[in-house]
Amino acid sequence: MENTLKLYLREKKQETDDTISLILEDTSGKINSFHAGQFITLLFNYESSIIYRYYSISTSPSLLPKLRVTIKITENDIETENIIDSLKINDEIEAYLPAGNFYNEATPDNEKNYILIGVGSGITPLISIANQVLEHEKKSKIYLLYGNRNQKNIIFYNEIENMISENKDRVNVTHFLSRPEGTYTGNKGRITDEFIKDFLTFFSPAELEKTDFYICGPDELIERATEAIDSLKLMNKNTLKEYRTVSIKTVS
Repeated sequence: MENTLKLYLREKKQETDDTISLILEDTSGKINSFHAGQFITLLFNYESSIIYRYYSISTSPSLLPKLRVTIKITENDIETENIIDSLKINDEIEAYLPAGNFYNEATPDNEKNYILIGVGSGITPLISIANQVLEHEKKSKIYLLYGNRNQKNIIFYNEIENMISENKDRVNVTHFLSRPEGTYTGNKGRITDEFIKDFLTFFSPAELEKTDFYICGPDELIERATEAIDSLKLMNKNTLKEYRTVSIKTVS
């Protein structure tokens, strides 16, 4: 198809019971860069139709020519399940270049705070942004508020733990579980606007003026988080939002 490129599947990794990552490689060199947080459009042939799927890239641009997309297969989404199950290592997948306005441009001289707020698969662009900031902005810090149903649903749990251990003074992660299991003693329930407001009181006004906010999740999360951030009445507020919905296009 015109204006597309070929990616090759190098690995399939089960992240959680209902989430899988595809590690793809661009052997053509056409993806020479992208902005952390952007998405890529993949084209799949399925039952005599071309299925377009839009997935956030969940790795830093520094890992090119390889990149990772992470896919949550929702209940009763038989089409996606069949497409992913049919993929084999080294299969060729048609794609468009990365795109999207939800992204970060890391600048080495920056000394900022990045507050990342997401639930479920909303972590995918956020972890790309976090990794890029940690790689290129040595004076900046990451604060992640991340919600899930239970411990087993936390996508990239080990990767997040490694990020914390390798950057102890620069990464702070707060988990929220709506239906925790066992002896979990952390935050229970959803990420509320009240919690966000309380959390932001730990920052001085000067610190908040050099803070960027990235929010990725369903409408209700974005509305709650936006309300909390807007209540601060910041002069130099930079808030980017990505609504987490299932994006599907079919061409017969």
